[in-house]
Amino acid sequence: MRMFPQGLRQLWDSWKKGASRGAGQSDRRALIFTSVWITGAMLCTTAVVIALLPGASPLFLISTAGVYLVYAIQCHLALRNIGSFSPLTSLFFPIPLLFYQTLFFSSVIGAKSKKKTQWKGRDVD
Repeated sequence: MRMFPQGLRQLWDSWKKGASRGAGQSDRRALIFTSVWITGAMLCTTAVVIALLPGASPLFLISTAGVYLVYAIQCHLALRNIGSFSPLTSLFFPIPLLFYQTLFFSSVIGAKSKKKTQWKGRDVD
């Protein structure tokens, strides 16, 4: 059974309807810790991209790659506790993280502007 048989748009709408509401009901310390971790992961990813540009210092590349690897290992340790994921999933963690960040901020903006989310043909908060 597929949970979202209509594809990515259905998945997006499903997760969007609960993202900001779920964050609002989360333990404040957990939310702060998670936000700091996600911010660090995104900054690390950005630093790796910058380190790959021409003229970047080799030391900068090595250090940012090391930090990136630490984040990938953290992802791997977390993912092995919730399912059977390929190690590549951990190495490419910025892709689902960017998806999540985009979805989350879209949800927050929608909630602040009182926009309704469509889910299964009806408007939901």
